[in-house]
Amino acid sequence: MPSNDGPAFKKKNVSKKEPQIYLKKGFVYRRLVNCEFACLFQYCTLGGGSPKPQWCALRNFTGVMSSILFRIECSEEVLNDPKKFLRFLRNFHESNNIIIDVESVPRELFFHSLFTISRTTKEMIRTMIAEIGDPVPFPQYSEGTLLRPYHFLCSMTKMAAYGFPMAYGSEFIPTKENYKMVSESSPVFILDCEMCRDYLGVPILTRISLIDESGKILIDTLVKPVEAIKDYCTQWSGISKESLEGVTTTLKDVQNAITSLLPEDAIICGHSIHFDLIALKMCHPFCIDVSLLFNITGNENHRTGLKKLVSLFLGDNIQASKGGHCSVEDCKATLKLFNLKLSHGLSYGNVALGFNISKLDKSVKKDNEDSSSSDEDDEKILKPKLCSKCNEKFAMTCPISDCSCLQDSPKNCVKCLTKLWKPQPTPSEGTTKFCFREALRDAFKWGSASLINSLDTPMNTVMCAVKNPNEFIPKPNKNCKLIDVSNFEMSKVVKDVASEASAHRFSVIEIELNDAENDYSLFDSEMSNFINKGVMKNTLCAFVFTSKFQTVAYLKVKDSISVC
Repeated sequence: MPSNDGPAFKKKNVSKKEPQIYLKKGFVYRRLVNCEFACLFQYCTLGGGSPKPQWCALRNFTGVMSSILFRIECSEEVLNDPKKFLRFLRNFHESNNIIIDVESVPRELFFHSLFTISRTTKEMIRTMIAEIGDPVPFPQYSEGTLLRPYHFLCSMTKMAAYGFPMAYGSEFIPTKENYKMVSESSPVFILDCEMCRDYLGVPILTRISLIDESGKILIDTLVKPVEAIKDYCTQWSGISKESLEGVTTTLKDVQNAITSLLPEDAIICGHSIHFDLIALKMCHPFCIDVSLLFNITGNENHRTGLKKLVSLFLGDNIQASKGGHCSVEDCKATLKLFNLKLSHGLSYGNVALGFNISKLDKSVKKDNEDSSSSDEDDEKILKPKLCSKCNEKFAMTCPISDCSCLQDSPKNCVKCLTKLWKPQPTPSEGTTKFCFREALRDAFKWGSASLINSLDTPMNTVMCAVKNPNEFIPKPNKNCKLIDVSNFEMSKVVKDVASEASAHRFSVIEIELNDAENDYSLFDSEMSNFINKGVMKNTLCAFVFTSKFQTVAYLKVKDSISVC
C-alpha cells in the first residue's frame, strides 16, 4: 500500500524552507522491516548521532526534527481502508505524505526497535576487532618476503572506515556464497563502473567493466537503470539517454554474472572501489583500492583522482574525451598503477610512508595533454553493440578513438556470457571456506545502544506513553518521561497525554481502538482537534495502524496549511 505524492504534488503556497518527507522510488513496492522504519525517528531525534534512513528523503532538514508517533491497534477492516473510517487521515494526508507497509511484529519488538539505535558499521567493526580480532584475516607483509597482491588488501577496519558495503545487516549481497582465504595464486580482477544520478541525486549504475590481471576484458556492458535518471553526467560517464535506449541488461543480470565469474578467492581492485560496489549493491571481502595505495599529499583522508595519478606516475592522459569516460580505459589505467606499486614496493607513491614525490622521473611526470583527446572523438557517431547470441543491445561503441574496448570487448551480453562460462572448480578437500555474512555476524553484537542514553541535551527529550513502558525503557533518565496508559481510556490518551507531545523531541503514544463504530468516530474527532491545535508546524507525524496480519504507516510533516 505504499504511496508517495512527491515534489510534483507540492502546493504552491508552501514555503520552500518547510521540511518535507518523500519515499525513495526503490522502496515504493517494498515492505519496510521494523528497524528501517525506526531509523527515521532516531535520525530525527539525534541527527548525525544516528544512521540516516535509506528508504526516505528529508528535504530542508535542519539537523533534528520533532516527531510524534501513534501506534494504533485496530481491526483488519479499518486497516484495509483507514481513510473510510477516519476522516482526519483524508484531510491531513491529502498531499506531501507517505503511506507504506511495515513489517508486522509484536508490540514488544516494535517499541524495542524505536528505543534501540543502531551504531554505524564503522563503530561495530572497530569494536568487534578490538574484542575478538579480525573476522577475515589475511597474510601480512614482513620484511624480506616477496610482495604479493594480498599484501595490499584493505583490512576490515579500513573497509568500514571508508564506507565499503558490508555483508551483514544491509541490502548488499556478497559476490559469492562462500569464500576461501587468499593465497599466492589468488587472481586479481579490476572493476570500474559508470553512474548517472536519479531525481534524489543518488548514483545509479549504468555501465560496468571488469578485466583480469592480463588486461583481458571480461565484462563490459551498459545496465538498464533501476530508477528514472535526472542527470546522465555524460561528460564524465559517457552515458546518454540514447545510449541506454533498448538496453535490457539489469542490475540483477550483472550481479549474477559477477557471482558466476569470480572464483572464491578473487581479489577485486579499483580506484575508490567502494563507490563501484555500492552501485552494484554487492560486497566483497578481498578488496584493493589504488586511491589508498598512492598518497601524494600525506593526508590519508585525501584521495587523489585516477586521472592525476595516471598522469603523475605513468605519464599518460586518460579521461580526456569530451564524450565522457570509458570504464575499460579506467580499468586498464588502474591495473597499470597497481602493477607499478606491486613492482616497486609498499612505500612507493605514498609520501606518508617516506616516498619523495619530487624524485619522480620528469619524463614520467609529463602530462600528454593530447594523447587521448581529439576533435574526432567529439564528433564520432556512436553505434550500438548487439550480442552475437541473442542479438540484444548491450553496449555502445566507445567515444575514444584508440580505446582498447573497440577491439577487445566481449561480443556477448552478460546474460549469454553467464551461460557460456564454466563453473568455478570446487576447492579441494581441507580448504578452509567462510561465509562473509557469518564472519561479520559477531560485529552486530555491538550494534546497538539505547536511544535514551544517547540524548545529550535538555532539548532532546522523549515521551513514551505506552502500556508498561518500563519494559522498553527499564532505566529512564531525566531526558525521558514515561506514562503508563494501561488503564487509560482512548479519549484520555489523546486529550491528556498527546497534549504533552509538543514539549518533547520525540513522543511515542499507544492507542487501542475497539470495534465499536462510535469509538472510531470519537477517535477521529479527538485526533482532528489534536492535529489542528496540539501539533506544532514542521513536526513529523506518524500514524501506524496495526492488526494481527498487517501494519500500515501514514507519515507527514505538518505544514502551514495542514488542517483536519
